[in-house]
Amino acid sequence: MRQQCCKDLGVPEDCYKHLCNPTVLPDILNRHIVFEKRLNCGRYIVPITKCLTQGRDVGTCCLKEDHQDMYKDCYGICNGTVDNYGDYLREDFLMCFVSNVPTIFSCLLEGYKYAPTPPRNLELVSKTNHSAEFRWDEPAEFADLVDHYRIHLTERTGQYETGKYFITKEKNYMLEGLISSFAYTVHVVAHAGEYKNNSNWYKSGVSNLVLFNVGPQLPVSKNELLMPNRTTTVTLFCQLKLISYAERSLEWVKTIGEETIILESTEKYSIKIYQPEHRLLKDTILSALKINDFDENDFGSYRCYIKNTRIEYYETNVTLYDHSEQAPAPNPPETLLECCSKNVEKEHCRTICTKGLESKKTMIRPEKIVPPFHSCKEELHQLLKCTHDGLDAVPCCVHHELPYSCLGLCNEQFPMEKRDVRWFCKEHYKTIYKCKLEAMNNTPEGLGDVRPLHIWGWTFRFFWDKVEGAKVYHVYTRRKEGKWKVRVTLDNTVDVTSQDEAVIIAVNEFGQSLPYRLFYDINGWEPVDHCNKNDHFADN
Repeated sequence: MRQQCCKDLGVPEDCYKHLCNPTVLPDILNRHIVFEKRLNCGRYIVPITKCLTQGRDVGTCCLKEDHQDMYKDCYGICNGTVDNYGDYLREDFLMCFVSNVPTIFSCLLEGYKYAPTPPRNLELVSKTNHSAEFRWDEPAEFADLVDHYRIHLTERTGQYETGKYFITKEKNYMLEGLISSFAYTVHVVAHAGEYKNNSNWYKSGVSNLVLFNVGPQLPVSKNELLMPNRTTTVTLFCQLKLISYAERSLEWVKTIGEETIILESTEKYSIKIYQPEHRLLKDTILSALKINDFDENDFGSYRCYIKNTRIEYYETNVTLYDHSEQAPAPNPPETLLECCSKNVEKEHCRTICTKGLESKKTMIRPEKIVPPFHSCKEELHQLLKCTHDGLDAVPCCVHHELPYSCLGLCNEQFPMEKRDVRWFCKEHYKTIYKCKLEAMNNTPEGLGDVRPLHIWGWTFRFFWDKVEGAKVYHVYTRRKEGKWKVRVTLDNTVDVTSQDEAVIIAVNEFGQSLPYRLFYDINGWEPVDHCNKNDHFADN
């Protein structure tokens, strides 16, 4: 029966003859062989587990009978919770299986005799702002063994979840005290009577899952992406926490009023979905939606949901916005060299901030990005943070399916361990900086040389070559490190009076260039791209 089940689900004979018949214990050699590269039966572990458990959960039996807490990596076979056979689990899974398959198969055989199958047809009958009523049908097999049912309720905030359960002998239950700001999931498990003083020994697997809100859907994150009319491509990011017993995937929708349109991968939409490689993040899923040939009809709200659910979402609203028409910030941004000078002490570690002569668009040069590893290990994290400067390259990085451990190099909002930067992420540097440069593609080039001309007294006139694509220039000035003054000009010239510091930025509808900074000392106005102006003040 179980072998036929495995065969029907596409498991090859070399795999199901050893793994899908718990009445015949595979010998030690075959326990290893089935997971070796030639047979690679691990890729079928999900359908194998489904057929072995047959809707039962004998996890308590497996753990109690075996007493080897260090080998829990394969016990998903006992309760049907194996979701995937990732490469990163292979060694632990194999060690667990080889050592404990006698216990696992023995417990499964007991479960076939004494554990009921799952309750059927769980449904939400009614709900209010604070309560929800459920009902279900008895198990298809061994319903007469059921002693009670457990209703498992999970409360979700989008980032965290807490679980609780309630016991009843009936086939219906009213949940009360619910909160409109939470999302909820419910499933039911049928329990047989106690065995060895434990009511969890013989029980069913989980019923179908019901997901619901008593209030509106829960927004995990709401974001706004400001883009001008001339946008041609937009990439959006999504991160969600997986829902236990729901699909381990997600879907994107565009919302138009109350209507939602599910987006599929096409020439128009490119969707990438993957789970982080880190075991501590196995309940997280990432995705990127790339919208090609973007036009005015593509502005609006985009959401991602765990697939086939509608209880919580990650949302980005793409809004029409022209950066050149907005008021400038009260203070200018730092230059890259300023950031490096403030945070990195070793001079030879600052090559990340070298200003390239080939392009004024950015001081980031991928071919100069990595200073010597042997002497700049501790500085590398800070060096890379200096290049963020408000750039969010995460959507692009996720679209290239970068490991989660490296996303901190795409945006500083993500955690980043130094050991990951040094070793694990090194091979991804080219992609990361391709994404960063892509984020700057439509912004103006940085200014070339600014030429000061003395007019009279403390008045100077700054000239510079017009920057291609720039619509306006933001000019910041101040004296003796006082409060910044800012003005907006359409021309490539500006008069400055009684000031000793200036920053000029080119702006177009997509954003701004990197800043061009000047400082006045006894030698006149000079461009500076680092934080050594205190030395100038000391000279004065």
